[in-house]
Amino acid sequence: MAESPNLNRLVSSNDEMVYPGQEDSYFEIGQQALDLIELAQSRCSRESLPRILDLPCGHGRVMRWLRAEFPESEIVACDLNRNGVDFCGDPFQAQGIYSERDLNQVHFKAGFD
Repeated sequence: MAESPNLNRLVSSNDEMVYPGQEDSYFEIGQQALDLIELAQSRCSRESLPRILDLPCGHGRVMRWLRAEFPESEIVACDLNRNGVDFCGDPFQAQGIYSERDLNQVHFKAGFD
């Protein structure tokens, strides 16, 4: 699949998943995750994904691809890494929710697709 022209390539300086000299790999892994999500979406016959939860979101390695592919979806960024959740808010128009080690302590509204 070709890269979306809407893909936001801004990477946080705090992102632990990108390594100097291996930036292409960072973006390829995000693309591969989107490919798997779209495969699951087609297998479930889902035409749209109105509410998406990215957990753990990190600093948006996958979320950037989700935002580019699903521009109308509500995306929730959730992670123990609060800096990552905070980073994902503006560039990927995501609602941030800080996670807890015990997910029973995290309160989400409604369900996700």
